[in-house]
Amino acid sequence: NLFLDCGARNKKEVEDLGIHIGAVATYEDGYEELAYDYLIGRAFDNRIGGFMIAEVARLLQQNKKKLPFGLYIVNAVQEEIGLRGAEMIARRIKPDIAAPGHHIVSDAVLTLIPNLIINQPYKVAPGGYQQTGGGTSASAPVVAGIAALYLQKNPTANWADVKSAIINCAAHDSLTWGPYPNNAWGYGKADAFGTMTNCGFVQVEDVKENNSVHLYPNPTAGELSLLLSEDILNPSVTITDMLGKKLKEIKMTSSHIQFSVRDLKAGIYFVRIEGTKGSCVKRFEKID
Repeated sequence: NLFLDCGARNKKEVEDLGIHIGAVATYEDGYEELAYDYLIGRAFDNRIGGFMIAEVARLLQQNKKKLPFGLYIVNAVQEEIGLRGAEMIARRIKPDIAAPGHHIVSDAVLTLIPNLIINQPYKVAPGGYQQTGGGTSASAPVVAGIAALYLQKNPTANWADVKSAIINCAAHDSLTWGPYPNNAWGYGKADAFGTMTNCGFVQVEDVKENNSVHLYPNPTAGELSLLLSEDILNPSVTITDMLGKKLKEIKMTSSHIQFSVRDLKAGIYFVRIEGTKGSCVKRFEKID
């Protein structure tokens, strides 16, 4: 069956438009005004979105708003055939982070769940209240959601803290080719679980829920502070470069130490903490 939307809201309005069973219909590409103030058009969702972001830019300029961050407003082409427009601008912008494009879990419309369970059970998350999906449309909401969760957990954090947490705990897989950062993936894919659990400290046995590893300030020009939970026993701490080459060994004389990285060149480095109950890798940026 084929459903044709003429803008009518009920059967009487359809009949009032002179439409009846057996009426001839043809498809015409382009902008049209339907009955009762409804509008249609090719790629209408994208065009309305383009208008909205253009209005954001206009209002920012008109009201002389100065933002404490860089804002890129892009209306890209060829979404359905390879994201070629988005890929071009992403490589030009050189992003800090990439949003995961698949297996995104979100709240589901409960009335739709029974049909999904029957026809597409792989899309229903365990418990039956969330569904999995993906696509470029979820990219901004995913990263914004991670930032919102982080701020809920850390209400005194500022934008730099949020950015550092997301970048430091980025995930890598076979698609996010290194070295990092790069022009396509930045530091990798945003990882909500990693960001919220301080990069997911890998544990061999159960440890109290409040265990954490903190490395700050990040970025740094000279000194770093490393704070470990007291439950992380007998840790060994090393600094490596992007290629995995060991550059330094840090001696932990207490659970909270400071050490210098002034001798390192500007770039991305890793601090690996290994304890008797697990290990963790933290990423930091050395700046001049």
